[in-house]
Amino acid sequence: MDVDTVARSVQKTRHAVVAHEAVVDFGAGAEVATRIMETAFDSLAGPVVRVGAPPVPLPFSPPLEAACIPETSTVEAAICKAVKRG
Repeated sequence: MDVDTVARSVQKTRHAVVAHEAVVDFGAGAEVATRIMETAFDSLAGPVVRVGAPPVPLPFSPPLEAACIPETSTVEAAICKAVKRG
């Protein structure tokens, strides 16, 4: 992960949203959010917003699996939430 590039982006926008398909808790997204906090905390206008799957085992059924993956509208809502905080 290019932490310097991410930090420069946060310094420019003052916001950060981490979106991924894994569960929000204890995953790669949490690590990315932590790195942002460690390198660009003073630049943030509000907390890092994380978007991911709900904390349930990933279902085998394709329709249920699709229901667990965050949709575009969920990511858009997180972006709006992040921007309104700052």
